[in-house]
Amino acid sequence: MQSNFDSLIIDFEKYKHCQVTFFEHQSDCVKTHQISYGTFRPKIDNSGRIHFPMDNSGYGYFITDEFDILKTDTLPSEKREIYRIEKEGIQFIGIYLYGLK
Repeated sequence: MQSNFDSLIIDFEKYKHCQVTFFEHQSDCVKTHQISYGTFRPKIDNSGRIHFPMDNSGYGYFITDEFDILKTDTLPSEKREIYRIEKEGIQFIGIYLYGLK
C-alpha cells in the first residue's frame, strides 16, 4: 500500500490540524486513546516511518508502510481527509486531517 502511504505524507503537508485515535486491542475489549495536534508536523525518518510526537500523557506512536493505509473519506468541500491504518483487517490508528493550509 505504498501509494496510500505516500498520499498520507502529502496530505499531512496540506492540512493544519490532525486528530489521531489509537486502538489498543485486548482480549476482552478495545481501548482507545485520542490525541489532537494543532499545526501538526509529523516527523519522517530515513527508514520511512511517520512519527507522532508524544502528548502530555506520554503517548507517542509511529507507522510504517507495513500497515495497510486506507484513505476512507475525502471531502475537499469540507477540507478534510480520513485515513484508517490497519493490519490484517484490524484497525490500529484512525487519522483525521482538517483545515487546509
